[in-house]
Amino acid sequence: QYDDPSKISTRSGSTLPLASLNTAPNDGKQTLAQHDSGQITLLGTTGFNKKHTIYVDGDLNIDGNIQYSAFANPKDAPALAVIVRGNIYINKNVSVLDGMYVAQKKADGTGGTIYTCSDGFDEYDTNNPAADAALLANCSSQLVINGAFVANYVRFLRTINSLRDSKINSQELAGITKAAEVFNFTPEIYLSPPPFNKENFSGSGRYKSFETLPPIL
Repeated sequence: QYDDPSKISTRSGSTLPLASLNTAPNDGKQTLAQHDSGQITLLGTTGFNKKHTIYVDGDLNIDGNIQYSAFANPKDAPALAVIVRGNIYINKNVSVLDGMYVAQKKADGTGGTIYTCSDGFDEYDTNNPAADAALLANCSSQLVINGAFVANYVRFLRTINSLRDSKINSQELAGITKAAEVFNFTPEIYLSPPPFNKENFSGSGRYKSFETLPPIL
């Protein structure tokens, strides 16, 4: 179903180290990850500097930070997209995620949710006092997303800080925000979009921008 089968590889293990895709042969390509258990763990890495899309057939647990490397030229901007048919569970130890993360429903209608704090594939429930205590104890850290989430539902489970910690009568500064989850929609998504399945795609792949200035009198 892909426009160029040579650009997609299949991984069948229950663990997928992102560092293994941060190599020249994987630049501009796609990976389909699937396992009989229906659960795959993505091990994060820092210094990611390639353009890659990961498709996951099943639930995904993200274990470890995922961070782009710095770049000087826009054409060298890294790009990572993780597209899951199921749920995405972000481990409690994760503090930074760069890239775009998509959770879609499965054929049976389940899935399609991103949990911002989990213990493996187990999200923290809040239906009883003991579970509440576990949530507060394990999810009291900030999560910064430099990119975007796309999902049917996002469960924001980080518990650090409170409204009383924010600045009074003014907007928070980006460097000192007290939010439990922070989203920075970074320009890499436009400068260097990750490779996708181009089936039935007839466009040029280029973005058009229009700028309008006020009249000078």
